[in-house]
Amino acid sequence: MIFAACTQTEKSGNPAAPSNIPDIRWTSAGLDSCQVLSMVVLSYSSLLAGTNYGLYKSSDNGHSWSFVNQDLSKSSITCLYSLPGGYVFAGTSSKGIFISEDNGDNWNYTGLQGVSVVSIAVNSKNTIFAGTAGNGIYISDSSYEEWTKVYPGAEYYNYSSLVINTNGVVFAGGSGVYRSDDNGKTWSLKNNGMGNWPVYSLIYDKNGNLDAGTDLGGFFHSEDEGESWISQNTGLTNTEITAITINNSGYIFTGTWRGGVYFSNDNGENWIEINSGLINKQIYSLAVSPDDYLFAGTLRGIFRTKLKL
Repeated sequence: MIFAACTQTEKSGNPAAPSNIPDIRWTSAGLDSCQVLSMVVLSYSSLLAGTNYGLYKSSDNGHSWSFVNQDLSKSSITCLYSLPGGYVFAGTSSKGIFISEDNGDNWNYTGLQGVSVVSIAVNSKNTIFAGTAGNGIYISDSSYEEWTKVYPGAEYYNYSSLVINTNGVVFAGGSGVYRSDDNGKTWSLKNNGMGNWPVYSLIYDKNGNLDAGTDLGGFFHSEDEGESWISQNTGLTNTEITAITINNSGYIFTGTWRGGVYFSNDNGENWIEINSGLINKQIYSLAVSPDDYLFAGTLRGIFRTKLKL
């Protein structure tokens, strides 16, 4: 893989390491034979796990799992996205997108057969955006009758992350970050300070600033909606970021490939490795519940910890 040369700007100074480090001890939460590619928390104790063997649901914070034995589970579940009212979207590696209206118990097909969907986001007008692996981004309204394909960047990019702000601006992670202010009709590349690192995760932090996790480039922070980016990798000894999540207190957790999980309580300025008990450090996905159960989906199963902050 070849990356274009770029200049990364680190924040100046040498700030202290994060205080109030969480008491972490990971334990296995099952699905040991699965690659846990995606997760979504539905409520305090209920969550879904998308795996290479289909979809699983737990109603007790991962202590036990039931297999969702429907058509969507005949494919790898590569991404999950939930909305209030019990609506959940599932993207698959080859069978397109499915939707559930009852928190994942029953599912209906909504289109994009044969497309590998790797990210989903829905705006306040119920417009659905589906990022794919090497096939652009598809856009549809809630009728799902027609999907429009757009290419923010090169046709072969993987659009592995999507996020929409309160004003309806859409950000897509590809090779760098792309922004659309017109509901996906046109896109502009926003990688000043970041370069062309593949962007696997996008989130907003507790202050409303945009953060990006990249493959090999580490963690980037933007305070101007992506117009400029600052590299924040202090303490992050593995920069292959595959997932990011944030809890209700605003603490950020990053999952890495082969480096496990890291924690920051200062919006990503400093990072602490939190891998005690984490047997498998190849992280695909992260999720955190409202009552601070943190879940890590790995190459072999799910691990769980109760945060004590």
